[in-house]
Amino acid sequence: NFVLIETCKRHALEDNKSIPTQEILKLFNLNGGIDEIKEKIYSNYVLTDLKSNFFKFKKYTEEVSVNKGKLINFEIEGELIKINKIKLKSFLNSSIHLFRNMIDHGIEDETIRIDKKKPKEGTIKTNFTIEKDMIKMSFEDDGAGLDLDKIKNKCIEKNLLSKSDLSNMTNQDLFAYIFKPEFSTNESVNLISGRGIGMESLKEEVDNLNGSIEIQSQKDQGTTFIIKVPLKEAS
Repeated sequence: NFVLIETCKRHALEDNKSIPTQEILKLFNLNGGIDEIKEKIYSNYVLTDLKSNFFKFKKYTEEVSVNKGKLINFEIEGELIKINKIKLKSFLNSSIHLFRNMIDHGIEDETIRIDKKKPKEGTIKTNFTIEKDMIKMSFEDDGAGLDLDKIKNKCIEKNLLSKSDLSNMTNQDLFAYIFKPEFSTNESVNLISGRGIGMESLKEEVDNLNGSIEIQSQKDQGTTFIIKVPLKEAS
């Protein structure tokens, strides 16, 4: 029994934490087979609710927004979706760039929001659902929206597109350029953004999971990033 317990504990390691031995003994007392016990351990201890992995970004957003002199409310909603945090570790870590983008580029300063007749407190909403065999993650802010003129100018500046190219492109085509290497519309680098590596990193991690990113944005209404990842890649 000792060997089996230690094997199960090592199987279920996550963030340097293991399952208490007494919990494993309870599973043995249910008289299930080893495979059944391993499945219960995996389901109950290794898999975590996807939403729970984003609460750290709520705290981060609140702290950074204060330093930026902005008021931001962070909301987390959605279904219970169990994922293997180890499989999604790189993606979850890179997700911070999404919130940095929303804080720095998206949500306006309090005075600007008041001038636009918007609530002085900006909002970032996250929502998690299952669509068929895909996990759908929605990240929405009610900020300024993506600045198409800045994106176009940056594309020309970096020789990514010509003026004639721009005339044939849709907004969606242009939005995709924010994921290009070293692409940033910030005129200067700060502690939050401006280096042009964050969104590229996020896109790379989504691609590694065979997922996709869609951007919906309207001037002065806000921006929504919709990320879809196959459920099998996350569990």
